[in-house]
Amino acid sequence: MKSLVLRIRKRYFDAIVSGEKTVEFRRDSEFWRKRIIGKADVEIATFICGKRVHRRKITSIHRIKTPSWFSEQGKKDVDTSLCFVINLGGEVKG
Repeated sequence: MKSLVLRIRKRYFDAIVSGEKTVEFRRDSEFWRKRIIGKADVEIATFICGKRVHRRKITSIHRIKTPSWFSEQGKKDVDTSLCFVINLGGEVKG
């Protein structure tokens, strides 16, 4: 199975590990288009925070208009009019 590697901040990493956060957003850029659209067979999201690694199944990926309700940090991270929404499923062991 192919994996999409995502580096994230500790607070978001911890929320994903606990299952509280089930959606990850990425800006619509050439960098992410190559990694997301260019690889239709990506099935797993591998989250990295420092030396910690956590994997979740990807249930779907969509491109949408960037939500207006983003936090200030979210607005800085996703500073484009469109963004990718990565919906996460269950944990992948190993």
